[in-house]
Amino acid sequence: MKKVVSLLVFSLAFHFAFSQTLQSVTDLDNKTSNALRVTGSNNLIGGPALELYYHEGRGSVVSHDRQTNQFKPLYIEALTTSILNGNVGIGTTAPAYKLDVNGEANIAGSAFVHYSPMDIKLKVGAEGFQVFNYSGTTLKNLLLNPMGGNVGVGTSNPGEKFEVANGKIRISNGNEIYFANTGNNTISSVDPTTSILQPLSLRGATVCLAPDGGNVGVGTPNPQSKLAVNGNITTKKIKVTQIGWADYVFDSSYQLAPLSHVEKFIQENKHLPEVPSAAEVKKDGLDLGDNQAILLKKIEELTLYIIGQNKQISQQNKKIERMEKQIAALQENHPDTNNH
Repeated sequence: MKKVVSLLVFSLAFHFAFSQTLQSVTDLDNKTSNALRVTGSNNLIGGPALELYYHEGRGSVVSHDRQTNQFKPLYIEALTTSILNGNVGIGTTAPAYKLDVNGEANIAGSAFVHYSPMDIKLKVGAEGFQVFNYSGTTLKNLLLNPMGGNVGVGTSNPGEKFEVANGKIRISNGNEIYFANTGNNTISSVDPTTSILQPLSLRGATVCLAPDGGNVGVGTPNPQSKLAVNGNITTKKIKVTQIGWADYVFDSSYQLAPLSHVEKFIQENKHLPEVPSAAEVKKDGLDLGDNQAILLKKIEELTLYIIGQNKQISQQNKKIERMEKQIAALQENHPDTNNH
């Protein structure tokens, strides 16, 4: 009998040791090492309170005033807060991601997104909105819409891969825009309402086209020279720098071709010696520098021909003048000859 009584007393003591009521835990500074398990409904009454309950298949922690039916702020203060399993939803009861926010989020500082082995850092500060992609301390490539679609700046409906509306694009501390394309690359100024090409202005003290080689074409997709223009050019001045100017014609050692040879060449070829024919110009074009040198050479040769002709005429005039004087003297000495 004593054994039965002793066993009953021990059992009651053990039961009361592990069966503290909620009242005994929350009064004053009491505490318990047992788990706190709350089940039932959320049909609570009273004023402002922090509610902890399990209802309709989910657990809830609510800062709520039941009398006014208003939710109150809830603060969680800890050195580290971890949610080990499942997803966290803000503004949604069915979060599909580790953190699912249905609404706006305000982050005072930087936001980090880690996806091994890369990290994305979003930063907002005095310098504006910044996005970094890095691994460790090394900056990596940052991709925008890599799977397709367009990127717009100043527009919500970009029509190209990268479109800037109502603004300018500025490249600082750089000197190159590179087109990696196997086909033709185009820079154009187009009126989007009419699709008509507009004037394109390049500002700067110096504008270099194809400085590293290659040709420039205007009106042609296949330029065969440094500057190929398929059309007319209007300019106030063209300066051609070249060597081999025709001043050597005036050297004393230069031999002029006899005019009879020049005449024969013209009769046979229908153009001056060394001057390209009409057929050659039509086929090969005209080199302005060479043509100017040839024309100057012909002008200088013509000048020498004229000088030579002038000397010959001057000598002939002197000879004629002497002959006229001789005839006049004969007439004076033989007056009878005037009657014949």
